[in-house]
Amino acid sequence: MLSLLLAAALAAAPTDTPVVQVRVAPAQVWIEEGASQYLNFDFVIHNGGSDTVDITRIELSVYDEAGGLQLRKLVNENGPSPSVLTLLPMRTFAPGAEGMIFNPFFEFPREVRLARLKYDIELQPRGENRASSVVTVMVEPRPYRPKTPLAMPVHGRVLVWDGHDFYSHHRRFDVAHPILRENCITSNAARYSYDFVLLGAGDSLHTGDGESHGQWFGFGAEVTAPAAGRVVTATGAEPDNGEFDIAGLCANELVLYGNHVVIDHGGGELSVLAHLQQGSVTVRPGDQVRQGQAVGRVGSSGSSLFPHLHYQLVTGVQHGAEGLPSYFPGIRVRRGTGWVAAPNGQVDTGDIIDAQ
Repeated sequence: MLSLLLAAALAAAPTDTPVVQVRVAPAQVWIEEGASQYLNFDFVIHNGGSDTVDITRIELSVYDEAGGLQLRKLVNENGPSPSVLTLLPMRTFAPGAEGMIFNPFFEFPREVRLARLKYDIELQPRGENRASSVVTVMVEPRPYRPKTPLAMPVHGRVLVWDGHDFYSHHRRFDVAHPILRENCITSNAARYSYDFVLLGAGDSLHTGDGESHGQWFGFGAEVTAPAAGRVVTATGAEPDNGEFDIAGLCANELVLYGNHVVIDHGGGELSVLAHLQQGSVTVRPGDQVRQGQAVGRVGSSGSSLFPHLHYQLVTGVQHGAEGLPSYFPGIRVRRGTGWVAAPNGQVDTGDIIDAQ
């Protein structure tokens, strides 16, 4: 749940008042719980005024359920290398422009009560004698606890090559980008996704130079259903060439993933297992699968740089579907010279997982 104070007056003249509108993407903000608490959402800004505006400050105040201040965070223009430029390189909005800025405050200690978050976004117009103003956005995030107990869909020693941390390509997905809008992409279903890569001896990804798919230790490895459910879509004929037809996105957003299997677990939770090896998919739409059942093999079809399994938990497969936090209870991650239980079963970019 959230409430927004959406308009900021940027001029003194009431007959010509430029307005900046801000919305949160996605509308429902979830708290992902692991070693810390993580907030994976962003702001879409529309400049409806006649002046170009710059974001000069974002200040966050966090309140508990009783309204007590828990902490305060700030990015602004102070200093020789100001934080607002480091975290918000795209902070300028021309008249009529719309774009996304990524929420710069994304990780919090587990003890902090994230009941209400107040974001003050300061905007400075470039017009002569224009005063700055502030848009206030109120967010009330909620912890997400999946209804479906999940198991890792690949097995062995696994690297999360790219997850959904602040720097990952899954996370830094600008739904306001013109190219995405032209191709009917309006939401980020990969918001909480992972690219899983199996490791070989010495934690290597492949033998040789890795140019051949067969040199990758994970290529052809078994992929299993992370939970029981019904297969809603499955395809396995696409070649393992790392390509897809962008023109097909408006008809079917899943073309991005090449060969894939989607399993509906019920309760509004679906698993997407993607970039599967050509000819490896063993299930069909309508099949009921059990947790741990083989459904395909690791490949490099669709938009894939190299052999890996892309996994995400989502609200649906239609346009506008969103990603959901997913956890793998019982798995271990490497820490120091040994292995420890992953807090809450949560993993992310860079983690090495013992997924036997």
